[in-house]
Amino acid sequence: MTSDCVDITGMNGDIAQVLLWPYMVHPDDENKRERLGAFLLAKMAIDTEYEICKDTLRRLVEAAEIGVGQDIENAVAGGCMAGDVLLILLEMAASNVKDGGLDKACHVVSTMYDTPKKGVAKGFKDGRGKDYKAGRDTVRSNWMKYRAVAHLWASHLIQLRDAEENGIRNDLSKWLDDRELASLAHSLQNRASQLKPPRNSLPILSDASLKIMGAPLVPLRPPALSEHTLEALKNFTPRIRE
Repeated sequence: MTSDCVDITGMNGDIAQVLLWPYMVHPDDENKRERLGAFLLAKMAIDTEYEICKDTLRRLVEAAEIGVGQDIENAVAGGCMAGDVLLILLEMAASNVKDGGLDKACHVVSTMYDTPKKGVAKGFKDGRGKDYKAGRDTVRSNWMKYRAVAHLWASHLIQLRDAEENGIRNDLSKWLDDRELASLAHSLQNRASQLKPPRNSLPILSDASLKIMGAPLVPLRPPALSEHTLEALKNFTPRIRE
């Protein structure tokens, strides 16, 4: 399978949002991407002088009829799970965790938000600010669904968690920057292409992952194993051979 490509060269954050988020929400459905893109474009046009063409208006009418504005909210939990799986895979690969493949990553993501009785710190939230309530199979299913755009969701999580640390989560204007989102995603994709999980000849991100052009690479934090990842790995029981 070949990958799609988004080029944001010379585009501002508003246009980048219109291009990127439809892929994040609907990685495998072009029609739904077009409707969501029309919806986001119309929202942008309200506050700018951007003119909407007739084809976009037609898609906007279709979007309104099926309530496409809810699509982003519906995708956040699953997309953020996929983003967290990617971040954990990168952590484990960089730290040479033995057999640090998908099964372990899904286990970590499913337990890092669990109760203290399993030995894992509580208090982590998904992209909606809610506790994860998902088992390993659900996490894996969402990884498969959003894998092609997991680097974008991981970038969103990096931005979101930085905003939480700085106490500005509720002020989107201070941290929701879609050009930065694209640069972070491009950088994560570049890092993932250089690492492979142990005992797995496949790259962390597949060739079908959305490619991003026009976004510069940016420095990333070293993907050292976090405390909650180390604690979760202590309780790992293998279920599948990768």
